[in-house]
Amino acid sequence: MNWMFARCESLKVLNILNFDTSNVTEMMCVFSGCYFLKELKFNFVTKNVTNMRNMFYKCKSLTELDVSNFDTTCVSNFSDMFYVQEKQEYSKELILIIFLSDKYAYLKILFLVINKSQKSKRQK
Repeated sequence: MNWMFARCESLKVLNILNFDTSNVTEMMCVFSGCYFLKELKFNFVTKNVTNMRNMFYKCKSLTELDVSNFDTTCVSNFSDMFYVQEKQEYSKELILIIFLSDKYAYLKILFLVINKSQKSKRQK
């Protein structure tokens, strides 16, 4: 499933609730570079997934994302899973309903949002 919707830059709404992901082991970069994706409906079965690296990389238009049903027991790579770094005018807060996992073998940057206005406020 790696790179399935990656770089679909004009994609704004995606409903993939009926995808069968029960045998999927790799979800790297699935939505990477979907800059204007605002609404994403999915119900992924992730019990066999080992790699979620860059899964939502630079999905700067998402404002809500529920991944609470993700079973991350087998996942060993979450690197840059939710990474967003954009200019201030593009930065938005992301409501993230997240999962818990007791196995973080390679957790480089799970979630990084750089918002220059927020960063400068904290420095004052």
